[in-house]
Amino acid sequence: MQKVNARKFSKAEFGSRLRECRRNARYTQVDLASVVNRNRQKIIDFENGKSEPSVSIAELLSRTLGVSYDYLIFGDSDKQATTILQEHKSLVDLLERSVSGAVLKATEQSCKQIVQILVAEGVLS
Repeated sequence: MQKVNARKFSKAEFGSRLRECRRNARYTQVDLASVVNRNRQKIIDFENGKSEPSVSIAELLSRTLGVSYDYLIFGDSDKQATTILQEHKSLVDLLERSVSGAVLKATEQSCKQIVQILVAEGVLS
């Protein structure tokens, strides 16, 4: 019988990784809370290991921060994930071509802001 490799979730370790990833992505707690439709205190609770996210919030956090879900939740070594620029390439291409004929070069930060707006409007989840 094959042994299953069960990974354990630790709120404290998740919180440390979340804080590290948030800082690396240059998000404030307020900015990140806004993206995931939570308040700043919830992000603080996550980072301090006092609360754990739902699966949907954890997925949104990992996509927003550009790390894999498994890295954020379990600390798996494969930290890489698609960036917001890669994930929403068609949207970025459309915006770059159609913004009133103006020259627009999308940056990671501008894409984060666009995605925040689309999430807030319910266009993206």
